[in-house]
Amino acid sequence: MEINFKHIEEENIVIVFPSGSFEMEDSAYFEKTVSDIISETKTKKLLLNMSMLEYLNSTALNLFIGVYNRLLKSGIRIVFCSLSKPVETLFNITSLKLLVPIYPTEWDAIQYLKK
Repeated sequence: MEINFKHIEEENIVIVFPSGSFEMEDSAYFEKTVSDIISETKTKKLLLNMSMLEYLNSTALNLFIGVYNRLLKSGIRIVFCSLSKPVETLFNITSLKLLVPIYPTEWDAIQYLKK
């Protein structure tokens, strides 16, 4: 497993920092980690700061979006920020950038979630 997570809570918003490489085999770990963070913090606002994510393949991206959709359906507001260059490239190629809220900086994303 090459992906790691850390998180902080700021102004009722949980900010998750995935780091490393996210591949298909990491999807169950990702889903469990995010679910545990949400259960622990009771948050309804989740910010995924992607600045430290070095790699995300297209198969993992599909699984990642599945988790994203399940969380949305459960009432969690989710936004992305600070996409690393490789992740931004994949989001652009797949047109995902048009479907999910993405902000250039963490500050911008937090301002959006405060509304």
